[in-house]
Amino acid sequence: MLIYHLAGEPIIENFFAGLQPVNDKLYCSFITYIELLGFPELTEEEKEKIQRLLALFEKTGISDSVEEKAIQIRASKRIKIPDAIVAASALHTNSILVTRGLSPFLLYH
Repeated sequence: MLIYHLAGEPIIENFFAGLQPVNDKLYCSFITYIELLGFPELTEEEKEKIQRLLALFEKTGISDSVEEKAIQIRASKRIKIPDAIVAASALHTNSILVTRGLSPFLLYH
């Protein structure tokens, strides 16, 4: 979702416009940080824009709990390890996982 937000997709822009970071606790997996900031050839301007966006979120790391949950998810679903970690992070923080690519996550709760 953050990638599409940064690209200015209208439906995603509307979603983010409705968020209230002061009232809504926002989490972001460290995986997403790596995905966004690890794009090759990012300009300094793009990097700063990404960092401003990420500053709205509390970054989740890889605790033992997240690791165990990611293992369970990976063992029960055919999804990539980064996706399992992102899903496990959402479960660990008792958050709603907001993603554009729902198919790997649809049946896990």
